[in-house]
Amino acid sequence: DDGCHTMKHVKKLPISFLKLDGAVIQTMLNDTFNRRAYSEVFTYCIENDIDIIAEHVESAEDARRLIKLYPITHIQSRNVQPEDFG
Repeated sequence: DDGCHTMKHVKKLPISFLKLDGAVIQTMLNDTFNRRAYSEVFTYCIENDIDIIAEHVESAEDARRLIKLYPITHIQSRNVQPEDFG
């Protein structure tokens, strides 16, 4: 299984954050996204204090959905400002 093989390599890297590309973010916001596909990666990040950055988030609403559904720790966006979260 390629995903399992990839995770073995990732676990050996000294990383402090994981940045999710805008295309991945859009897929994650899609109702057909398989949450289990990323669960091992998210669990690994949580257990190892690795920040998860969502890149190219298109709106404050999308940012709120991501934060609610996934362990996203940072939002990177030209369209979303800190004041959007009160």
